[in-house]
Amino acid sequence: MAEPQQPAPELDVGVDSRDLARAELQNQICAEIKERIKPFGGPAQYLTQQLKDQRDLNEFGQWPWEYFPEADDTCYHHSHTIPPIKDLSEIAASTPTCVHVAALGFSSLCSLKPPPEFGLFNNLVEQYLLHGFMTSNEPLLIVQSSSQAVGLRCKVFWDSPNAEPLWPFALGYMKGMARSCALLALLHHCTRQKIDIKLASQQLYDSILRVYVHHVWQASKLDEAMANMRLSCAGSLREAVNVIQMAVMIINLFRYGLSDFGIFIRKWNQQSAKQFQISGKRAMALRLLFESAPQATLS
Repeated sequence: MAEPQQPAPELDVGVDSRDLARAELQNQICAEIKERIKPFGGPAQYLTQQLKDQRDLNEFGQWPWEYFPEADDTCYHHSHTIPPIKDLSEIAASTPTCVHVAALGFSSLCSLKPPPEFGLFNNLVEQYLLHGFMTSNEPLLIVQSSSQAVGLRCKVFWDSPNAEPLWPFALGYMKGMARSCALLALLHHCTRQKIDIKLASQQLYDSILRVYVHHVWQASKLDEAMANMRLSCAGSLREAVNVIQMAVMIINLFRYGLSDFGIFIRKWNQQSAKQFQISGKRAMALRLLFESAPQATLS
């Protein structure tokens, strides 16, 4: 007598269906935010236009403060002065500082480099939705600034007893402007569209709860520019600063007392490997930009 046939086990489609729904939501977010940001040229320009009103800035700051609450098991830095690292070689042996995501800046004054490009923004958003905003393995390299320095004065959401507070949206960058602006633009889009980030990417939500930074102290803005360029030259995944980016950095340095672009070139060439020095066609192109197009230095 044949044994009764066992019914086939039911397929567990719950996980697959949730994954499918999550992937569809991520694709929707990517498509929508690209269309939203593209007319502005990049995330920093978008945020600057959308948050130029004080009320809009305060409302946007209030949302991440409530939506991404500080973790009970983590010590967050709330006062203005973040302990500095005085040499990049100290980073590996230094404990990063944890800040709330609302402390990240986006103003053009937060970095000497030009605003992040639209193409890089697209890649970063896709990466964030898949893998999160990872700063635990690669902390942002920040420079200290004040709310006045970046042209912002947002309401302070955290307590900072007996000390000047770390102002929201006021941290500047040696490295991390593109990563941070892309994240803030993504968050702003989600608030406008009432998108629950937890549904789109739990990894992204969890990673935003703790943002790690290193405060890299530099004696001057010119030294900051030199350090930025050294970092850009290092590593196979990074590209050296191009001529246009250098020109923008020099123009920004004019605000901090640099009087001659030749000083920038000489100082960089003294401390860089030969392959990254500003010489030949690169030096000629840079010289032509400043000598044959002098109006550009005033913009």
